[in-house]
Amino acid sequence: MTHLILLAILAIGTALRLGNLAAKPIWVDEVFTALFSLGQSFDRLPLGGVIPVGEIENIFQLQPGVGCGAIAQHLTAQSTHPPLFFCLMNRWLWALQGTDLPLIWQLRALPALLGVGAIAAVYGVGKLAFNRKAGLWAAAFMAVSPFGVYQSQEARHYTLPILLITGGLGCLFGIHRDLRGRRFSVGPWLGLVLLNSLGLYVHYFHFIALAGQGLTLLVILGINKAFKLKIWSLSAIALLIPVILYWPWWSILLFHFNNPKASWLPEPSHITPLLQMLMSVVLMMVAPPVERQPLGVMIGAGAIALIFVLWLFWQIGRGWRLLQQRYPPETTILLSFIGAVLMQFLVIIYGLGKDISVAPRYHFVYYSAICLAIGGSLEQLAPKQIWQRPGLIALLGGFLSSLLVIFNLSFLKPYHPLPVARQLQDVPQPSTVVMAYHYPLDIALGLSYALALDGLRSPSASTSFLFLNNQQGYNLVWQSLEQDWAQTPQSLWVFGPGLIKESYPDRLRLSAETLCRRDPQGYYRVGIPYQLYDCGRSPQADSLN
Repeated sequence: MTHLILLAILAIGTALRLGNLAAKPIWVDEVFTALFSLGQSFDRLPLGGVIPVGEIENIFQLQPGVGCGAIAQHLTAQSTHPPLFFCLMNRWLWALQGTDLPLIWQLRALPALLGVGAIAAVYGVGKLAFNRKAGLWAAAFMAVSPFGVYQSQEARHYTLPILLITGGLGCLFGIHRDLRGRRFSVGPWLGLVLLNSLGLYVHYFHFIALAGQGLTLLVILGINKAFKLKIWSLSAIALLIPVILYWPWWSILLFHFNNPKASWLPEPSHITPLLQMLMSVVLMMVAPPVERQPLGVMIGAGAIALIFVLWLFWQIGRGWRLLQQRYPPETTILLSFIGAVLMQFLVIIYGLGKDISVAPRYHFVYYSAICLAIGGSLEQLAPKQIWQRPGLIALLGGFLSSLLVIFNLSFLKPYHPLPVARQLQDVPQPSTVVMAYHYPLDIALGLSYALALDGLRSPSASTSFLFLNNQQGYNLVWQSLEQDWAQTPQSLWVFGPGLIKESYPDRLRLSAETLCRRDPQGYYRVGIPYQLYDCGRSPQADSLN
């Protein structure tokens, strides 16, 4: 029966993670994943010239002969991430060559399947830490968690570290079980070394997980009164080997840490990070449709979600107290890991002045531990029954929230590529979108809008993109607009990172025959500002005004 239930949970988790996978537009971070995984770099893009929207997709082609070494070099220079996930994605894309699957589906399918693997892994850890039923509840909660579905449907490197961190928690509980039984097995220790060695090359935040495991391991040794020099030495070695094996990437880590591309995180504001951290935990349970919705929908959905969350916290609190009574060492271990990770978050936020709480996705570090805690708590509400009402209501709330994620009503893509693309298209054609760029992030943003536009393209629409470097200031950008245009645009959009509304010129000249006039009602902002210009009138007509 347990295996059948687990298969059903995995089937539901798989369906949610693969559902509507290619429907949502690619966004900035996924553009980075696509380019680097395809063996491309920003240096090879046709920048500075007008590119029709229909030709943008030609940029996203697999490059033969580009291996992991070249991908790592591209990441070193143009990103702030270690290379393992991108190398794995490159192999995955080559394996799917010859299929008719859309590229965005191919890119998102690997994280989705890794997310399914994390569901199976959290079952195993729950079974090891508590019992089979607790493992099933933890797996069921992760399967329908909107946060888990959101992370799994991103072409990014989050579900892989979730899987690795979950395995690391399993190793910690395996060590605890061995010490409690006064026996020794090499498996948990080797697993800890292997999983952390891989994790550090997947995401820099795995260092937080590694430090959290180190502090939790101290708690485990204290619980089991394992004060022998052999055990302490083994613990130190198991934690240090991954750091030593990371030696080839240490200098690049330091370079990335001081890179301006990593400076987008704001400074903390009073208790706002604490509230954002709490909200990130809530989003693991329920994700109401409150983004870009009518006020009435936001208020109604928010109120329902608040009532549900308060009720669920009460139920989880009841179960957690029972779980602590039944499994005191195991709950202490779980709390130690969660607490150690959150403590490091606070050090980074308030100590280093980098508010990582602003991005819910970064909370993947302790996500599987939260699933284990909630799963164990729900199981204790009715330990003699396979399922019970409070738990089923909790799963239903998560399932409905995951459907909202799948249909793009919750966890909307940052920078809103689809709404902006519709707006860019809804102007007199032909039109040109000018993307001024200083960093690769700006180029990736422009490419995300171009790909979204390409998906919306109608036979009558004719939009092109022009990427112009603004490192020498915007005067050079405005001068660069005056060139030989194959097709003079009727409308001109200008995305200007760092500009304010008043900094946009009233007129921009494209040629001796074409002068574009700023639309006073055409200024918008979505992370960066952008302004609409009307190029339909002649310079002579404009001079008469």
